[in-house]
Amino acid sequence: MIGEAGLLTLGVDLGGTKVKTALVDAEGRLMASHLHPTDPDKGWAGIIADIEACVRGCIGQATEEAIALGIGVAGAATMARKRLMGG
Repeated sequence: MIGEAGLLTLGVDLGGTKVKTALVDAEGRLMASHLHPTDPDKGWAGIIADIEACVRGCIGQATEEAIALGIGVAGAATMARKRLMGG
């Protein structure tokens, strides 16, 4: 059952090797989650496609729409070094 107001928040965690997404309700209960590997050799367009695939995989499990979005990235991204750099 979705939280009393039916309000979901989508969280996206972009890491160096994978993207993780989660939908939580207004009380912080996990409603859905998804994990998708990333491949920096695919370039920025590939990483964006990986993020999109992960988001779609997570929201595809939901019965309600998300009304908020949070995105976390561990550090600055650099394609020259093909990784996320710590801050």
